[in-house]
Amino acid sequence: MGAPTSALFSEVYLQYLEDSTISLLLSKNNVINYFRYVDDILIVYKPSTTNIHKLFQEFYDIHSSLQLTIETEQNNSINFLDLSILKLPDRLSYSIYRKPTTTDSIIPHDSCHPTHHKLSAIHHMIQRRDTYQLNPLALQIANTTIHHTLQNNGYSTTLLKPPSTTRPTSTKQSTNHKTDKKWARYTYVGPETRCITNLFRNSTLNIAFSTHNTLQKLLSNHPPTTTNQFNKSGIYQLTCPDCSKVYVGQTGRSFSTRYKEHFRDYTNLDPKSKFTEHLIQSQHSFGPINNVMKPLHFTSKGRHMNTIERYHIYKETYKNNQLNDRHTVQPNAIFETLLRIHPRPTPLQPHSHPSPIKTDRHQMIH
Repeated sequence: MGAPTSALFSEVYLQYLEDSTISLLLSKNNVINYFRYVDDILIVYKPSTTNIHKLFQEFYDIHSSLQLTIETEQNNSINFLDLSILKLPDRLSYSIYRKPTTTDSIIPHDSCHPTHHKLSAIHHMIQRRDTYQLNPLALQIANTTIHHTLQNNGYSTTLLKPPSTTRPTSTKQSTNHKTDKKWARYTYVGPETRCITNLFRNSTLNIAFSTHNTLQKLLSNHPPTTTNQFNKSGIYQLTCPDCSKVYVGQTGRSFSTRYKEHFRDYTNLDPKSKFTEHLIQSQHSFGPINNVMKPLHFTSKGRHMNTIERYHIYKETYKNNQLNDRHTVQPNAIFETLLRIHPRPTPLQPHSHPSPIKTDRHQMIH
């Protein structure tokens, strides 16, 4: 995240370190192989000729700003990127590694997205299955995973083709491709969009499709002000008239009904919510619905509503302006990314990473 050039400068710096320092350390410590993809590194060595703890310390000493997280081989197995490598007595065995938090959610079949956007994840899983030299059990698991993913997202399981018997070979790009073509972005609204973009097929424009169905729009879409907005349900915000502190809540009924419940709790001195508790304890006033309540998002009860509520509570927590229970706010990388353009006087501290587990015998380090 950050500036678009951050990844480029990081790669340049890492390559500089590899050429100037790391290559010398690897040779000095008799490392067999060193593999790196972006910021993930795999080191292969022999315990009899390499003091891995000494090598780690030398890596740490390269620069004080470098932060390394060490994962060591356990039970003769280690994960590198999306590959799980198992060390057998006479060979290496490979399987596809999926994080415990990985789900089978991809763009659903009935979603209003271009077809090639929907199929890209499926093609990636099939290509990965056919490219990696998976052991028989891993191949069966990969097929089952793809099959379930297709079913759970509304696709036909006929898209799951049997594994290819030949390895894919790289093809050279044609040198006759046009270099004067320019790209234009077009918002995809349905199959009818193709009828328009096909008109540019023989022109000097390449069309890239985009959609409005993004995370930022789903989470931060403010509803327009209407005369009957308080008759709808969704996410709302209550603002204290005296100190401007805000409370974020959700309701599957109308906003006006929920407002009346808060007002009744206030008049009865019943602190059922953090908002009424704040007003009662601070002896602050209530106010009319148009001054106190603001609808933030129109939606119905469900997981979507819960996610949007957490997002708005998260945002107000960063502003140090919320009345909700702070103990329920947990660091969230997606919310953090969406809120980068907003000021955050009181940022949340991310969870600390667990320290690496050390074992007596290691041969592969990630």
